[in-house]
Amino acid sequence: MPIHHTVIITFTRNLTAEESSELLDAVFAMKARIPAILDIKCGLDLGLSGSAGIMFSLIATFADIHAYEEYRTHPVHVKFIEDHIKPVLADRKAVQFETRM
Repeated sequence: MPIHHTVIITFTRNLTAEESSELLDAVFAMKARIPAILDIKCGLDLGLSGSAGIMFSLIATFADIHAYEEYRTHPVHVKFIEDHIKPVLADRKAVQFETRM
């Protein structure tokens, strides 16, 4: 049964075009570097919805909970969080959802 891991984040400030590009490149690079990821989708809402700042969403799909655990602790994922998410995370909070289908 696949596991879908969804994260929705609000950043504290608008990202530059370069930061946005680096963020998205890093997300899609994770899929190539972490075998546990079956599929990954992500996007940026550049304030078009009227929200303050940029919203980031990510949905990653895994074969099972063991694959999710491999991803969660994988050094590539940890580095992605440290380099791209924590520096601009609003109030250091993210909303995470895990659904089983």
